[in-house]
Amino acid sequence: MLEIHRFPSLNSVGRIRIGISLDDGPVQVAESFSNDEWRGDWKINVLNNVDRLYVKLPMAEPGAHSLYVWAIDRYFAFSRMIYTKMRKENNLAGIGGSQPLTREWDVSGWCDEFYGECSLLPRPVFYESGNCPDAAGARFRRQAALVYALMEGEGDDLGASCLMVQARDYGKKVKPDWYLEQGSGLFTEQDGTVKIDAAMALAQSDFAWSSGIWRHCGSESHGRSGLAMYIRTPGLSWEAKEAPCLNYRIFCQGGQYTLWMLSKFNVQEEGVFAVGFDGDILPEEALYQKGRLWRYEAEQIYRWVPVAVIELQPGEHVFSVYALASGMRYDRFYLTKGKERPPVDGE
Repeated sequence: MLEIHRFPSLNSVGRIRIGISLDDGPVQVAESFSNDEWRGDWKINVLNNVDRLYVKLPMAEPGAHSLYVWAIDRYFAFSRMIYTKMRKENNLAGIGGSQPLTREWDVSGWCDEFYGECSLLPRPVFYESGNCPDAAGARFRRQAALVYALMEGEGDDLGASCLMVQARDYGKKVKPDWYLEQGSGLFTEQDGTVKIDAAMALAQSDFAWSSGIWRHCGSESHGRSGLAMYIRTPGLSWEAKEAPCLNYRIFCQGGQYTLWMLSKFNVQEEGVFAVGFDGDILPEEALYQKGRLWRYEAEQIYRWVPVAVIELQPGEHVFSVYALASGMRYDRFYLTKGKERPPVDGE
């Protein structure tokens, strides 16, 4: 199997093909059908900056061989080829292969030595200020409009509805074991709030657990040392009752709470979810944007969204988040009785 990594150029009025032959064998043609926007795998090609094409070649005997590449159409530029008996996952482009946690090293010292001493601010924190499910959302929209009046607008313009807040400093870093420790106890309300990091479900305890094919990955939280949870295999989708879910056992004083969620998605199909309490899934109408997060301005950034306003009785409850599609990264949850936004990472 030969895997060809093509630069995702376009040719809307023609075809994009290349010929491949091994030694004196016949020429086989690999063609990309992503020759214009929205055709073929255009979206995923743009996201990964590669168009993967495949050709099956005859099994070669041990020794030296010649691989020939034949130009057929214009606009076919390729960066690499991978030849294996059977296709293997690789991390040479896009999602695939091993994605280990970053090793510990003095990155600040290295940067100072390479670039000269400098101080970079943390990435800004984004809060959704529009289309909240009830009056609490309207109150927040008014607050955001006063501070960022110039950013408000209609349609999917950049900066149309997000409130951007610059963190003062980087949050305190954590180790992976911290998530296991925090996920081994009841999430108890303190000062009117319940704070949960999604990756605490890795504890698989009576208080935080997951069901389904969840994986963890790096996130922006805790000074960029945090973890988020996601379904890694692209293109999967589920109905809420069968969807992979993250579960957390909480104890609250009771009353009306606003549930905020910090998450990130790359493309429109990934940004769908559902929420439940004590096994009852909230109806779409009770969720922000009916559980659909996509906007142009929200792609590929972590953003706090006021998911829903719910009434909870005093005592223990099980809070669940259902991934209706693979790909979206779930970072943190914030349940509050107050009017405040979730704190930025450095607070």
